[in-house]
This record gives sequence, structure tokens and C-alpha cells, in this order.
Amino acid sequence: FALVSTVLRDHAKTMRGAVAKIMQIGSCVRGLLPYELRDQLQELYHQIQPMPDRDVKKIFQADFQQDPEQVFEVWNTNPFAAGTIGQVHYAEQGGERLAVKVKYKHIRKEIASDFKAMRQLAAVVQAAYPNQQIKPLFLFWEELIQKECDYENERQRQIEAAGIFSDEPDLRVPQIVDRYCTANILTMEYVEGQTLPQFVVNAKQTERDRVTRQILRSALKVLALGNNKYDFHPGNFLVQGETLYLIDFGAMVSRTCLKNTFST
Repeated sequence: FALVSTVLRDHAKTMRGAVAKIMQIGSCVRGLLPYELRDQLQELYHQIQPMPDRDVKKIFQADFQQDPEQVFEVWNTNPFAAGTIGQVHYAEQGGERLAVKVKYKHIRKEIASDFKAMRQLAAVVQAAYPNQQIKPLFLFWEELIQKECDYENERQRQIEAAGIFSDEPDLRVPQIVDRYCTANILTMEYVEGQTLPQFVVNAKQTERDRVTRQILRSALKVLALGNNKYDFHPGNFLVQGETLYLIDFGAMVSRTCLKNTFST
């Protein structure tokens, strides 16, 4: 099964969009998948196959009428992370160290195509389990994943999240840099830190306990203010000393939106 898990992981890395996102979510739920497959799929957090540099330049030309090397004083063409919706590059400008998220070309169309196929599956499953809300669940995930493609929404949610945690000195959100944000590019301060899978390798139990409490506090605070964040997976936390950074707010929605989806 280890070989099968490796093949599935490598295939998912090339797919991006909805299929990779759902596999990524599945890797976070203990007991849902065999542990060999779950461990392999955790690489999908930041190791999706990136788009080529020529496509990145086309996006910058469309949004800034310049190549990224002209927009920033320092630009690393190799992304340090590549997720299901976009990839992240390191840049520097005016002494600021930046993380620049660039949305994959045609990702919305790819997601729509994925869900067109999955809706047929949803209809079959709904017929088999008529008392379960299968179709609303599929519709919700489609809407949520498409919402992640909206970088303006993510920019606003990230600014909102920074305000939510402004009174928590050990919980932080990277600061957005508005002047380098567009519909396809999201720029923020660069944060050095360890993802949770990296952190737990050498962390003492007391350190693990502290980070666990920080994660719980962050989740409860988001919920208390009427929001749900659906990307609380290990790749979306960075541990820097005793500070926990929360990243990626494209999947944060209000509970009112959630209620409306499942009440129809």
C-alpha cells in the first residue's frame, strides 16, 4: 500500500484545484484514510507542482505591466511553497522581506471542471442516502474552494484576522502589503518559522502543549466572532519561537453563510 500511496500523492501534486484540495483535507482527518496515504498526502500542503516561470511573468505583465524582477528589488523565481490555488515566492523591496502569492492560471476553470464531474457522483450518493445533505455539502465545498480563488476576499479576511488577534501577543497574522496586491497576486510580510510537521519533530512536550493551546485559542476566537476557518491544517501554522503565526485566510467564512447553505 505504501507504493500506491506514493503514486496517488505524486498524481495529486500535478492536479491542483478541487481534487488536490479534497485530498489535502482528507489528510488532516485522523482515521479517514490509511496512515500511509495520510502521511504521503500531507506533502500537498505546500508541494503541489508549481506553474512555470513564463506563466508567472504573464500574470505580472497583465497586473503590473512589468516582470516580477522589475516590480521587486529581489525576486526568487523558485517558489518556496506551492498549494492547491497558488504558489508563493520570496521577494524584497525597500528593505521589506515579502511573501508573494501568485494564483495559478485558469484555476477557477479547473475547479469548475472538477466539481462538474463530482456533482454526478454527489447525485448518486444522494440517491443512496436520501436523508443526508450530500448535495448541499458538495455545493458548499465548491463555493468555498472557488472563494479561495478570490484574492481580494482573502486580503480582506487576512486584515480582519490581524485585527482579531491584535490583543494576543503570541498569535500573529502576516501583515498585508496592499500596494503589491491584485486580483491574482497577494503580497504580505515574509515570516520565517516551522510548519507544525517540522516543529513536532524535535519539540519538547511542554512546547507541543503550548502550541496546542495556541491553536485552540485561535480557533475559539475565530468562532466567537462568528467565523469559521476551514483551512486549520498543519501547513497553515508557522511556529516562530513562542509566537504562532496563522496563514492563509481564503477559506474563512461566516457562520451565517454556512447556515444559509445547509438550510436550503
